Amino acid sequence: MIRTICGGFIACTLCIPTALRAQATEAREAAHPQAVVAWQGSPQAQAWVEEARVLQQRMQPLQQRAMQDTSLRRMQREATSALSRAMREQDAEILGKLARIGEILEQAAASRAAGDEATVAALVTEMRELRPAVAEAEAYAMSQPGVSERMTAFEAELHTRMLALDPSAAQSLRRLGELEQQLRDAQFEPRI
Repeated sequence: MIRTICGGFIACTLCIPTALRAQATEAREAAHPQAVVAWQGSPQAQAWVEEARVLQQRMQPLQQRAMQDTSLRRMQREATSALSRAMREQDAEILGKLARIGEILEQAAASRAAGDEATVAALVTEMRELRPAVAEAEAYAMSQPGVSERMTAFEAELHTRMLALDPSAAQSLRRLGELEQQLRDAQFEPRI
């Protein structure tokens, strides 16, 4: 659904598909709400990130309400399972790499709070080294039969359920999609 493009784990891994990003972000934010990701790039790209962050926060309760439906949660599990299997086919160590990105964000937040910029810089370098592998695994997974279709179907159903709960959400969902595309096109660089 909402392609979270800011706020921690998801921000640094735009290449991870929606459902995995949503699950990872919810878990990370619950455990480490203080972790913050900033962005390098043009002032325009930074403004897009901030707008998306605000919209995402506004839409999160609606998304959570929609996800209470057991059939939608099953659909999400099936889509993310297919995605995960396909990503592991391409890179048997991908789940460890994704977990490491989450750890990096947590460590970077703690290091930044402690004023340890040398550690933050080392963590940024490590994260940049991991991102191509994640992007490659995602591209491979999404090219496999059924994976992209399942992810798209889940997203569409989530949007439908959200709009059924609150028809006024259409504009925000549309804008989040536009912002994601603009940020992808700008190829902005995350900075922790």
